[in-house]
Amino acid sequence: APRWIVAHVVVVALAILFINLGFWQLRRLEERQLENTVGESRVEAEPVDIGLLLDSAGEDWESPAFRRAIATGIFQPDDEVLVRSQIHQGVAGFHVITPLLGERGTAVLVNRGWVPLDADEVPVTAAPPPEGPVAVTGWLRPTQARGALGPSDPDDGRLVAMSRVDIDRIQQQLPY
Repeated sequence: APRWIVAHVVVVALAILFINLGFWQLRRLEERQLENTVGESRVEAEPVDIGLLLDSAGEDWESPAFRRAIATGIFQPDDEVLVRSQIHQGVAGFHVITPLLGERGTAVLVNRGWVPLDADEVPVTAAPPPEGPVAVTGWLRPTQARGALGPSDPDDGRLVAMSRVDIDRIQQQLPY
């Protein structure tokens, strides 16, 4: 009967589809395990001078992501930016992003941590950065991508608070 033939064709097609999806899951597992291995090695590696990491990366800004790095310079608290909607131990607040100006005249954005909502003006006087030359060790992170439905920040003007760490947008308001 024709409906039995159609039913068998549908069952065979579904079986082929499910088998291919199973192999796809196995390939995805291998990719994820490789990503995890690379991530673990980067986190456990000794910190490297940020200039060396960025010079070796060239235009590929994603390759040094999550590498431990050491940056030296002087914090620029007048150019701080706050990242909204950050929760710490159930309390709302901001992350403080402060440029660290290096000897080459370029800066690295340093996430100095969380402050409560009442510290909503920059420079953040409740948690000032150290004065003078400092060496900071941390993990490199690329620009945070805006989600499809996430909030967007204005494209021009000086922003004190942002919805995410957007390196290109912060660079627009800095003279270095």
